Amino acid sequence: MPEADHEGANVRVAVTGGAGFIGANLVRELVGREWIDEVVVIDDLSTGSRANLDDVAGAVLHEGSILDPELLDAALKGVAAIVHLAAVPSVPRSIAAPLASHDANATGTLQVLEAARRAGNLHTVVASSSSVYGANPTLPKSEDLRPQPLSPYAVNKLAAESYALAYQHCYELPTLAFRFFNVFGPLQAPGHAYAAVVPTFLDHALRHGDSLVGLSRRQLEAFHWDPNKPRFHAGFEALRVREHMKKAAELRHRWDEAQAELEEVRLFGDLVLAA
Repeated sequence: MPEADHEGANVRVAVTGGAGFIGANLVRELVGREWIDEVVVIDDLSTGSRANLDDVAGAVLHEGSILDPELLDAALKGVAAIVHLAAVPSVPRSIAAPLASHDANATGTLQVLEAARRAGNLHTVVASSSSVYGANPTLPKSEDLRPQPLSPYAVNKLAAESYALAYQHCYELPTLAFRFFNVFGPLQAPGHAYAAVVPTFLDHALRHGDSLVGLSRRQLEAFHWDPNKPRFHAGFEALRVREHMKKAAELRHRWDEAQAELEEVRLFGDLVLAA
């Protein structure tokens, strides 16, 4: 849905899962666009929070499940496009409760696509996950790689992608799937059983004054925040994140120096033994 196509129009966009941390950041970005009149949020608040939207003017919350067709039909009236983020996240959570994961992520996506059809074939963006690559060891990852999912979460996210493609083929529903990798940013809660690693590290650093001790260089490089990439989710606190990533880089440098010193000690020991 290019901006130019709707110049001068009052456009309404729906975001499922819009009270979650990714969704709420996206909602903030969308309400700031002059060509968007209103953002409709559909969220059952099972993992999101109403507080994430308290200061967002121009957002209307429809509290309820994406598994409810009547709620979807009511919320999507007058909407031009959907960004489907609602999900039960986490690989470990899906292993503990595979049926609940499937219902929310696969069946939920199917319900959203059906609602998009009923509303007039709305352009629908679907959030998938890098977990679909699973056992495929190839690096770097690309869309051309064969998925090898290893968890219920990965399977139902791949199913969500496949439904989006099938609906495009069978019903000419305009769809696009994004595979998210390690997403982090403001509004992301660190204090729960399935918290992502970056907010957990930052929370620990803020509370205890230390930081990413014990991480290898490869582990640190697995998490990257790039403000120059297209902003699918917005509002990241750039200065604060950069400060912590700078601290992480300094720790990584100290780690490399320590590894070099250990190597020198090892070589000296070899020389002593050889003598």
